[in-house]
Formats: sequence, structure tokens, C-alpha cells
Amino acid sequence: PAGLSKKKLIKLARKRFQKGEDDDKPMDGRVVVITGAAGGIGSELCQTLYSLGSTVIALDRNTNGLMDLKKSLQTTDDKRLLTFTTHHEDLASVSAVADQIKTSFPNIDVLVNNA
Repeated sequence: PAGLSKKKLIKLARKRFQKGEDDDKPMDGRVVVITGAAGGIGSELCQTLYSLGSTVIALDRNTNGLMDLKKSLQTTDDKRLLTFTTHHEDLASVSAVADQIKTSFPNIDVLVNNA
């Protein structure tokens, strides 16, 4: 996005997570959950935050869009990019995914509610 460039995000992440000025992966080891991750702003955020070293948990109802996201990142690292199909109007679906996330990641560093 024009208002918040990758350069600005790197600077903010370095400050927030107390990283050095030369650290190009300031979110390494951080866990980010993004809803509405399969397209538009959500997809861009996923790609940017992944490139900064974070583990990205991408949630969306669009299964094909989530597959496209994985392809765009050209990753097979299932430990740093996890995708879950959720239907936010179905509370059981959301609850089940939340339980899976909590089991694997006791701490979430960033939540982007983009859905």
C-alpha cells in the first residue's frame, strides 16, 4: 500500500521488536494471524509480513485464493505459512480453527482482522 510501504513496515517492526537497524527480517519468530487473507489487502499483508520473517496464519473462506497465496509466496514451508479455510458466519468453523491455532501457537504477536 502506498501509505505504508515495506520500508516503513520494516522500520516499525525493528522498533517494536527491538531489532537492529540492519536486520532485514525483523519479524523473525513472530506469529501473525490475518483474516481475509486470500485477496487484496489481506494477500498483500501476508506477502509483506512473510517476507519480514514472520510466521503467517492466513484465514479466508476462499480456498482457491489461499492456494494462490501459497503459490505467490513460492513456499513449501508449512511451518511459516499456514492457511485455513474459515467461514466467519459459522462460529463452529471459527472456533475449530482458533483451537488449532492456540494448540500450535500459544502466543500471537499480531492480529489483522481484515475479513
